Amino acid sequence: MNKSDLIAYAYLFKEFTFKQKFSSRNDFSFRFNGKPTPSFYAQTEAQKKQIKMHYYENSDNFLISIADRVTNDVLYLLKSAHDLTVD
Repeated sequence: MNKSDLIAYAYLFKEFTFKQKFSSRNDFSFRFNGKPTPSFYAQTEAQKKQIKMHYYENSDNFLISIADRVTNDVLYLLKSAHDLTVD
């Protein structure tokens, strides 16, 4: 790192209330930074209808969103193998 480099960290805690509760993965098969991580998924048609697909190229490049039923806050989930550098 250079003296002029800056590292920023932000943490947001928000409890989302979805119309249909998503299914849980209790086997911790999902890994983040090499560590087992709790996760959720859409199994039923009612759960899947809550998800809006904005962009899908493949399983490594997509953008989806899920809206909270009470506040209409939106959770965006982006996965991209592309360079997303902004100048």
